[in-house]
Amino acid sequence: TYNVTVTVTNPLSCSATLTQPIAVVPNLVANYSVLPGEEIFIPDFHFSFKDKSEGNPVSWSWDFGNGETSDRQHPEYSYPTTDIGPHVVTLTVTDNKGCTSVLRKTVYISGTPGSLYLPNAFVPDNSSTVLQTFMAKGSGIRSWEMLIFNKWGQLVWETNKLGADGEPIEGWDGTYKGAPAPQGAYVWQVRATLINGMEWKGMSYNNSPPKRMGVINLIR
Repeated sequence: TYNVTVTVTNPLSCSATLTQPIAVVPNLVANYSVLPGEEIFIPDFHFSFKDKSEGNPVSWSWDFGNGETSDRQHPEYSYPTTDIGPHVVTLTVTDNKGCTSVLRKTVYISGTPGSLYLPNAFVPDNSSTVLQTFMAKGSGIRSWEMLIFNKWGQLVWETNKLGADGEPIEGWDGTYKGAPAPQGAYVWQVRATLINGMEWKGMSYNNSPPKRMGVINLIR
């Protein structure tokens, strides 16, 4: 608040003075910060938004770019695990005079959600090391379990080991109880959770519906 004084004088040199307090209201400017930053990496999907607007706003309207909104001053928001990529976050602030200001920023959820592939045959006696084991391929896997059964339903091999990048690191060499398993068809079952928290839907061969169970052919 400032005291403003005005003095007026007429042609007869008579004057009058008036002092009036004037309140200067700062311009309304929308602003906010994002924690832990404007880019995060899966499996993290959570942002904290902190209002830093100027001009004494009295209401806040947030749009997180996916149809979700909030009217809190400092909202927290976790995007669904399917919402990987950029999102435009819009903050609209309003003061007690009805004036508004808008700011948009883009936040990013980056990273590959994970993948898993299982071949349908292997040849333990082949000269190529790539073909000698039944090895699942993939990355970005949080947890998993693979079971292999023979035609009588006996469990012949299992694993749940993953590497630092969430990749399977152990394959079946075609043995059972220390001896070579016979040639033939075996059944695998897999349960896996990707690093974005989603369950692996299964393998799809030749555009078939994905399944978490399949057949592996051991060839000798």
